Amino acid sequence: SVCGISAINYNPAGLSAITGPEVAFSHSKWLLDASHDFVGFGMAAGSLKGSKLALGVGMTRLSNSAFDGRAEDRISSGGYSAYDQVVSLGFAVKNMGGAVKYIQSSIAGVRAEAFAFDLGAKHSLARLPVTIGFGVQNLGRDIKYLSQRDNLPLSVNAGFTFIVLPGVALAFDVKRLVYDKQTVFSAGTEY
Repeated sequence: SVCGISAINYNPAGLSAITGPEVAFSHSKWLLDASHDFVGFGMAAGSLKGSKLALGVGMTRLSNSAFDGRAEDRISSGGYSAYDQVVSLGFAVKNMGGAVKYIQSSIAGVRAEAFAFDLGAKHSLARLPVTIGFGVQNLGRDIKYLSQRDNLPLSVNAGFTFIVLPGVALAFDVKRLVYDKQTVFSAGTEY
């Protein structure tokens, strides 16, 4: 299960692992000139009714720098770019968390915007080196491009992490994409 500021995009309950100021940054170049970037900051913010409170803010951006534009007659009409980005403000108390997200998408200068919420919970089993987690992502209204409205990709997730050795874990996850009516299974390692 993801812990620290990186959890803001997956399960905000993971923010509860933050004990002091924490900063994260990542940049990945993908195929076809796409890039994925994340920057986040989190910190412990005192307590709420005797339980530790953690806060985080993060920004994630997926961008494509250039596409060839074509007119209806297939003649080149210049280029355009596209991006999707989200700014999240999250919190965690004990092993529960939430995040408010501002989502923006742009294709050829036409922008769409929406707000959404993520909710999550996690629990470490007392006698086993296992952490289980549950989350709901993208609870919110539709996003609208010009006159077309589309659902945000609402998903319900559950998973667990098994610590095999100190610093090495196996992770398993199941995600239900509600509107797409698909279930995705994932497995991986953390080290």
